[in-house]
Amino acid sequence: PLITAKLAYSTRYYAAYDIDAGEYSGEHPGIDLKLAFGTPVGAIAGGKVETVAKDDNMGLHVIIEHRIPGGETFYSLYGHLDVAWVEEGEGLRPGQSIGTVGMTGNTTAPHLHLQVDRDNGTRPHVRFWPDHLLTQTEADHYSMSPISFIEEYAQGPQ
Repeated sequence: PLITAKLAYSTRYYAAYDIDAGEYSGEHPGIDLKLAFGTPVGAIAGGKVETVAKDDNMGLHVIIEHRIPGGETFYSLYGHLDVAWVEEGEGLRPGQSIGTVGMTGNTTAPHLHLQVDRDNGTRPHVRFWPDHLLTQTEADHYSMSPISFIEEYAQGPQ
């Protein structure tokens, strides 16, 4: 499992920018997945596209709103895309293609930054980025591990 993780992830959830860093060792509130340039990216769960934008950090990115039965809302962010195939307001099914892996924004190699934020009340949603090292409890207040989100909600949110 350790070797597989090193091959798949360049940065783990809330980890330092080091291939050997464990979770909650840094300020990175998502995971970075090493993928070839142009690899199609699918939505991790059903939802509605809230944002398609470009900035200096995340480059071209898509934010999808996921409303969970029971009332909680999450936002998944897909950063450093080359192309986005979706538009704001569009409804998505789990796994539906939203774009392709790129190298836009602050990056040195093709990869996908995947982050899942809890609703923070801002509209449109403003992605969470900590300004200091958080404890696991603090991190869980603002976000959720993308892997945990997929395991729990991949088929549920609409």
